Amino acid sequence: MKIEEVDINEIIPYKNNPREISQESITKVAESIKQFGNNQPIVVDNNNIIVVGHTRWKALKQLGKTKAFIIKKDFSKNDAIAYRIMDNRSSENNKWETNLLNQEIEALKLGNFDISLTGFDLEDFKIPFTNKIVSKNISDLKPHPKNYKKHPEDQLQHLINSIKENGIYRTIIISNDNYILAGHGVVEACKKLNLKKVPTLQLNIDSNNIKALKLLTADNEVSHLGEVNERELSEILKDILDKDTLLGTGYDEMMLSNLIFITRPKDEIDSINAAQEWVGLPEYERSVNPEKITVSFENKEDRNEFAKKLGIRLTEKTKSIWFPYREDDDVKSIEFTDEA
Repeated sequence: MKIEEVDINEIIPYKNNPREISQESITKVAESIKQFGNNQPIVVDNNNIIVVGHTRWKALKQLGKTKAFIIKKDFSKNDAIAYRIMDNRSSENNKWETNLLNQEIEALKLGNFDISLTGFDLEDFKIPFTNKIVSKNISDLKPHPKNYKKHPEDQLQHLINSIKENGIYRTIIISNDNYILAGHGVVEACKKLNLKKVPTLQLNIDSNNIKALKLLTADNEVSHLGEVNERELSEILKDILDKDTLLGTGYDEMMLSNLIFITRPKDEIDSINAAQEWVGLPEYERSVNPEKITVSFENKEDRNEFAKKLGIRLTEKTKSIWFPYREDDDVKSIEFTDEA
């Protein structure tokens, strides 16, 4: 094989190229060519149809180049298709070694080099560069020693039910030394379910790095800043309750009834009992305030005489009684007070 330089218009893009090429990719390759030169030939078949190099060809066209380097090879139709797909696919199976990548980027930054020429932007490095989401053994993950948030049993039961119904839809964020930065509750729930693995995203920072501590705190606290329309929340919860249980939402029926009571005017819900009935809790017999009268006596003799006339028994500890008299009942109906 030999490298040839040909008129760029003689090169023909493959009409069925299955890989979409973004304008951002074309521009980044064009910037690379401007900085470092055109050092990579385009691979074509005997008819000058591109097998590998569509992005580079488009970048050269964008730069207004009239010539391009090619390597021409006698591909069969199927070989060309397979090679084209393999070349595009192979890069998807690679991942960055983030420690080494960050070292290289730091070296470029120290030399005031334009980071964008690497295909990355500085925006990519405002947070630690991350690997892909990978499944890790729960036994390898360690609770962060500075995590101050505890997860009581009732919260874990909601998480467990949610995981059972929906799977693990939240990725666990961990440090490079496998300490949990976000997702302690999810990991605890998974342990109770006897799950062995969880999806994780590992940041290239040590667990004691200040960024790790900020992330740990943010995961616990930032949600507090959100504003909740409690009436709309209660409507959603009621819709769920009509068709399912509230387990997994973080609410139960009593919490919902309280939410309904405080978010509705009196002409809609006039009491907590009404809210509980609306939610569907067992009906409560509404209490009726008993008629009360306070009787005062000048001395104990008068108090005892009054008791005799009513036919009731009083002791030194009696503070209130029912009339007619109820045995062993201490609900206030008549109250006796001594006044000097």
